[in-house]
Order: sequence, then structure tokens, then C-alpha cells
Amino acid sequence: GITANLLNSFEVTHDGSRLQARLDDVIAGETRTLVFKLAISAGSGGTALPLPLKLAYRHVETGETRTAMSSEALLARAPAAEVAAEMPDGSVLEDAALLEAALARDEALRADAAGDYATSAARLASASHYLRQMAPASPAAQQEALTLEGEVATAAGGFTSRKRKEMHYDQNTRRQSREK
Repeated sequence: GITANLLNSFEVTHDGSRLQARLDDVIAGETRTLVFKLAISAGSGGTALPLPLKLAYRHVETGETRTAMSSEALLARAPAAEVAAEMPDGSVLEDAALLEAALARDEALRADAAGDYATSAARLASASHYLRQMAPASPAAQQEALTLEGEVATAAGGFTSRKRKEMHYDQNTRRQSREK
């Protein structure tokens, strides 16, 4: 089977094999990007894995719920050699790495709020290392790694209230795929 986790900070509910993400209010013409981390159980190469997709939204003017369905996406398990030879998409690596770093920053802020400054600093350092490894060709990911490294020293002594608020705002903006 497939396990999906949304890396963005949208509200998510799980209902059996369904995952539902609430995108809040979307302005006409606005684009939102959702990044999912998929974990696929081991199996034989070539085995098909169906992934049905459905979008439902409420039209603001009419209040009517509208639905769009895709033809079922079909994933297939690949042999190990094919997986090893696959070249990942750099923009996907960048998006995923930045969102994973935002999740790490969430954890670091929670540790900071609990007074566990060492864990907070360690989580930020780990996220910086992760960015450098996962998206080395991404200027945005490398800049974020530098920012995280700068936050590590501050985290060791605890963040000020103002700094925590600034970090929360920045990461929520990023994780909802909106520009600051």
C-alpha cells in the first residue's frame, strides 16, 4: 500500500485510506502547491498501485460544492536498479527539503518553548545538514541551511518571544506555499 503525509502545514484528516487536506481560502488565480511524502511498501517490480485524486471546493458566490476528479493516477513499483538510475527532479527535491526543514523548525520551536534549548539547537543543526545533503544544487535550500545555522547559536540560549513569532510566521508562509 501507499502511506501519504502532507509536508505543507494545511489541516489534514485521515479517514481510512483517504487523506483530506483543507486549503483554507484560495483567491481566484492563486496557485497552491501541496507536497506529499509517499511511502510505498515493498513488492514486486511492475506492481500497479492506484492513487485516486479528487478535488472538492465551495464556490464563493453560489455556495455550491464543486468537484473535479482525475483519472486515477497509477504508480508502479520499479526494480531496484531502475530506482537507483532515476534522476530526481531538482525542484521537487528543493520543495520537499524546504518543507522538511520547516517541520524541523516546528519541532525546534516546541522544544524551545518547553525550555529544552539543547534539543532545539540540535534539531535546527540537523535540518541544516539535511538541506545541504538533499538539495545541494538549490540556492534557496542552501540559503535556508545558512539561516538555520545562524539560528542554532541563538537556540542554545533560547529564543526571544519576538524571534519565535518571526520564525512561526516565516515557516507558515513557506509551508503553505505562499510568498512572504
